[in-house]
Amino acid sequence: MRLLFYTDVEVFGGHEVAVLDTIEGSAMVPGVSIGVAYCKRNKLLAGNLQARFRASRMVEMLPHDYVHEKGDLIRAFVPCDKRRAITGFISKWRPDVVIVCQGHIGVSICGLAAAVRTIAHVISYIPMAHTLREMTGKRNLTVHIVDALLSRAYKWPESYVTSNDCAADQLKRNHGVGGDRIHVIEYGPDLAQLKQVSRSAARAELGLGEEYLVGMISRIEFRQKGHDIVLDAIKRHGGLPGNARLLIVGDGPDAQRMKWYIEKNRLDGFVKVMPYCSDISALCCALDVLLMPSRYEGVPIVMLQAMYFGIPVMAADVDGIKSLLPEEWRFAPGFGDYFMKALERVRNGVKPELLERNKQYIIRTLNAARYKERVREFVFRISGITE
Repeated sequence: MRLLFYTDVEVFGGHEVAVLDTIEGSAMVPGVSIGVAYCKRNKLLAGNLQARFRASRMVEMLPHDYVHEKGDLIRAFVPCDKRRAITGFISKWRPDVVIVCQGHIGVSICGLAAAVRTIAHVISYIPMAHTLREMTGKRNLTVHIVDALLSRAYKWPESYVTSNDCAADQLKRNHGVGGDRIHVIEYGPDLAQLKQVSRSAARAELGLGEEYLVGMISRIEFRQKGHDIVLDAIKRHGGLPGNARLLIVGDGPDAQRMKWYIEKNRLDGFVKVMPYCSDISALCCALDVLLMPSRYEGVPIVMLQAMYFGIPVMAADVDGIKSLLPEEWRFAPGFGDYFMKALERVRNGVKPELLERNKQYIIRTLNAARYKERVREFVFRISGITE
């Protein structure tokens, strides 16, 4: 079987880490040839692909010039040069199965539209399936039109792979996808890459002080990740409770806008910003608490990593987060005062048994080793190859 992974995003985040592990799990199946079609502009993804699969005879790198961009939703539905070019690019490799890696259905949608015009079996690998109305909270005509178009796009793939039951429920409830088309393969962090270090050593390595540190480690995108909610609350309250400091780590489409807001409102004394850092172990071990004020989510990998390190996670009470965190760590999404109160609760004391329970759950259930084995079993099934 010839299995092609397709992505055209420029960013590298938790979903791309999961894609790498999905490729690795697929490569555990003998007799499967794997191609990875990725955007040349995504340097971090390219570097990680080379590091993992340079020596593999089963995995072929297929860098391309296509990039997910504004207007792709329309291009996906009408004959256009870009869609035709991607169809030709995919067809040239002659895949039996194409897995289109999508953060949500609107991401890499032109690639999805191109893939379904080939003779290959098409799978969407997707961590969440919200409507635009759910993601934005808006109900205007534009949102209605976009949701109507995306609803049609959900009918294109022959099947879906997702990492959580919440997304599976969204696919069924919001988009009418039959349960027989959905495969849930729970994802988790690669424990072999996570090294426990002391808090003091981690902070020394990262150049951080001894203050109480609240961390946000994510793509900087206000609409989903909620950086704007937190910064607005810090501005209104003149800081975080107990003189805590916010550490923001990452990059993304709103990075410059965020830095401008911090400078304009003189929040530098309360907020420290760091670029993306590959040493997630040091980052997690340096924190007193991880903050995730997202308006919507799948199951964030950084949350699972923090759970493994025994770090409390304060998160908005949304989607895949609900079933994994205790009630006292969760808060209502959308308004900064809610997370301020949650921070006060966490600072007043965290039950050690909760931290240990979280860690053991990751060790026993949600980790990359188990995930790759489940992916391997799935690829065996769709390939028809017998073990």
